[in-house]
Order: sequence, then C-alpha cells, then structure tokens
Amino acid sequence: MAKPPALQAVGKSIQGEQQVEIQDTLWAADAEVDEFVLHADDGVIACRERGRHQFAPTRMSGMTFHSINREGFYVRRVPCDSCRRMEVGPDGDTLVPGLPRVIRVEIWDVKHKRDKIVRCDLVRTYSEYVDPSYLNKPGHGRMKPRQIRASVGSQQLVGQSLTALRKQILKEEEQRAKEMRERWLAAQDEAAKREVAQLSVVTSA
Repeated sequence: MAKPPALQAVGKSIQGEQQVEIQDTLWAADAEVDEFVLHADDGVIACRERGRHQFAPTRMSGMTFHSINREGFYVRRVPCDSCRRMEVGPDGDTLVPGLPRVIRVEIWDVKHKRDKIVRCDLVRTYSEYVDPSYLNKPGHGRMKPRQIRASVGSQQLVGQSLTALRKQILKEEEQRAKEMRERWLAAQDEAAKREVAQLSVVTSA
C-alpha cells in the first residue's frame, strides 16, 4: 500500500540540488557585465573569461603553510598570479607583481609517525577574495565567462566598419588559400623530382 502523500519521503540527488541552485542563482545583466569589463584590469578579465584561476602547481609553489587552524589542520595559501595586482617597481618603469586579489586556501591533514611526516592529505579548499574589485557589485548577480568574453569582444569591435571587417576577413582567407596552393605545388614538384631521380638510378643500373 502506498504511503499517504504527507508521509512519503522526498529524496533529492546531489545533481538535482545543484540544478536547483543554478536555477535560483541571480545572474548579472549584460549591461552590468559591460560596466565591469570597462573598468577591470587585464588580469581580472583573463580569470573571469576562463572561469577559473591560475594557481601555481604544488611542486612549483612548495608545501609552505601559513598557519594551523583550531582543528589541527595545516593551512596553505596559494595566490592567483594571473589576476594579481601589478605595481610600479623601484625603477619607476617596470611593473612588478603586487598584492593578490584571489587566494586559494588549502586545508591539509599532515600525518606523522614518531614526529616524522608520513603523508599529507588535502581536506578541502576554498577561494578567498582579498580584493573585492574582482567580484561584481553586491546584489548585481554572478557573471558568466561567456558574458565576459562577449563584452570584451564587443568593446573591441563596436564602432568599426562591418564592410571593412568583411573585406579584411576575405582578404586573409584568399591569402591563406594562396599559401596552401603554393605549398601543395611545391610538395608535388618535390615528389616529381624524387621520382625522376629514382628512375635515373634504375636506368643507369
């Protein structure tokens, strides 16, 4: 016998919960993304367009820990070098890496035996936004990588002549086709020369 509706257990899969979360997410409008892109640095745009950060690999950055939390886990902090702020160096001309905007915080379980470390396991990670300028304004929604890409592309092309753009593309296509034909003819000529050389060897023998 089926249970009454009030008593039936309602199950939710992890995928289902994620889909609901995505559906309930407030996404930024294209105009808001355009405004963000207009004032953002190149490094920020690069990370937002990729949809991920470029943290240094563990082997390159080394197992250096920042602190030990209350649970006894070791805390490792890895900055994103792509969207890091760039500052003017001591010479006044060269740009040098400044403070990071986003840091990946890693929580490690360092296991030991008789004071000797035997293994390190990564427990969890999360991103810490040190610089709020990396994020959109509060209440304006999340920005999708494709929105960032579309905004960057639009700002580079807006105001240009469509006719001139089409002519440029067609000219480049013709140039590529010409180069391919020339390479094909050169390959055919080289093959013919090799065939003649082989025939000459056979004839002389």
